[in-house]
Order: sequence, then structure tokens, then C-alpha cells
Amino acid sequence: MLTIRVNASSKLEEAFKAACEDAMEANEVPVCEVANYLYQGVKVIGGTNRCLTYLESNAQRFNIQPLKRLAVSGAFHTRLMSNAMEAVQHAFTGLQFEQSFCNIYSNYTGKIHSRKAGEIRNALIHQVAEPVKWEQIQQLLFRKHQNFKFPNYIEIGPGRQLGSM
Repeated sequence: MLTIRVNASSKLEEAFKAACEDAMEANEVPVCEVANYLYQGVKVIGGTNRCLTYLESNAQRFNIQPLKRLAVSGAFHTRLMSNAMEAVQHAFTGLQFEQSFCNIYSNYTGKIHSRKAGEIRNALIHQVAEPVKWEQIQQLLFRKHQNFKFPNYIEIGPGRQLGSM
């Protein structure tokens, strides 16, 4: 996975298409797509190593700025993870989802989760192979709390990923 910076003149979709064409010419799997919308102008790209290397090597041509190659074991939140959806679905078998007492935002939709347990379960399963929409969630949060200078947000999880942004 590769973190990149883009701007209004970046040609990201064109870069994805060219990276996939390069992979196909080499008889490799052509996957190159946004895996995480981090924040305005910064995205994490997931895909095959060939496609990511192509993006790094041709960054100037497409006006994108590679920031950091991420040392991960897979192309998370891309279609390369679609086989894992079945395993997640199986892991959820028998789990009861309780109704939340506060809003929970979905990385899959970029919106507030529905209160229906089945819809939450479905969104969590799809999140494995779909991009994380953190930028879209931030936009919702800031529009919702326009009267506050800095609204409070609580990050729950093992790391400090969101806080570092």
C-alpha cells in the first residue's frame, strides 16, 4: 500500500489505468485503487506491488506525490480482499449486535451507521474489501459541529492512526 498526496491537477484515475495496463502487459494482476481516503488530498492506494511501483516511478507524469510505502501484509480495503469477506461473515455468525447509545460512523459508507443490526453487520463485512472513507466522515463531523472551534472526537482502537492526522 502506498500513501500519496494529490491536488486538483493530479490525474489519479489516469494513473490507475496506466498502472493496470502496465501490470496486464507483464501478465500480472491489474489492481490499483484507493483503499483509504485519509483526509483532503491524501489517500492510501492499495493494489499489487507492480501497480504501486508503477505509480511511484511515474508520479511526476500524473502529478501525484508518493509519501510512504506501507509495510503491510495485503492490499486491505481493495477488491483483492474480497475473498476475506466470507471469512468475516463466518466470524460474525452467532454474534449479537447491540443497539448503540451514540452515533457510530461507518468506514464503508462514510455516513452514520443505521441502527439496524443487519445493516451494521453487512457494512462491516463489506468494509474489508472497500475503501475506508475517513475523509468523508470528517466532512460530516465538521459540518455537524460548525459552532465549535474544535469538536471532541474519541478514537477507539489499538493504535493512534486518526489522532496522528
